[in-house]
Amino acid sequence: MKNKNLENGKNRNLFKQKKSFLLLIASLIFVIGGIYMFMNAENSTGYRVINTLFTKEMC
Repeated sequence: MKNKNLENGKNRNLFKQKKSFLLLIASLIFVIGGIYMFMNAENSTGYRVINTLFTKEMC
């Protein structure tokens, strides 16, 4: 009976380690993706000229 309890404890710890590792990888991918999108964002100052709402308000 003791062996079975020890194995269950080891399996739970292993599952927790895998889960935390996957969460770490996912969070790193999320942060790197956010930085990548921020660096590649285009300048939207030309949007005022294209959009008619802004040009009507400015005149």
